[in-house]
Amino acid sequence: MKNLTLIIIVLFTTFSAKIYACDCKAEKSIKEEFKLSKSVISGLVISREEVVVTETNIQKSKESIGNGRLVAKYTFLISEIYKGKFSSDTISVYTGIGGRDCGVEFEIGEKYIVYGIDGVYNDRIFTDNESSLWTINCLRTRKYEKKEIEQIKIQSGK
Repeated sequence: MKNLTLIIIVLFTTFSAKIYACDCKAEKSIKEEFKLSKSVISGLVISREEVVVTETNIQKSKESIGNGRLVAKYTFLISEIYKGKFSSDTISVYTGIGGRDCGVEFEIGEKYIVYGIDGVYNDRIFTDNESSLWTINCLRTRKYEKKEIEQIKIQSGK
C-alpha cells in the first residue's frame, strides 16, 4: 500500500507541475520575417561558447550567473548579408542555451540562415549593428535552404 501511495504521489506531482516551454506563435512568412528582422545573413558556424550577459557587459566567466543571463555565443563566418551591415566577415550570434528559453542550437561546421534582432537584457541592448545579433527559434532561423535564400533575395532586391 505504501508503494501504491508513493506512485500516486509521484504521478500526481509529475503531471500537475507546470512546464514552461518556449511558446512560439505561427511561423511568419519569409516576407514578414525579413521585414521585422534587424539583419538577415547566411553563414557558417565556426565556434561556440557560453557567456554571461550582465547589465554592463558580457563575461566569459560563469561564476556570476546570479548577476546575469547565461547565453550561447556562436561565431559565424558570413557567406552573404541580405539585410544589415557588419564591419567584419565574422559576427557573434547570441541565443539562449536551448529548451524553454527559445535558444537555437547551431552545429559547428554547418551553414545557416539567421534572422537577427537586438539582444536585450534588463532593458539594455547588448548586441550592436556592426558585429553581433540575437536570434531565437521563434524566428525563421534555420539550416541553409536554397529555396529560402531565393525568396530572401527577392525581399532584399539582390
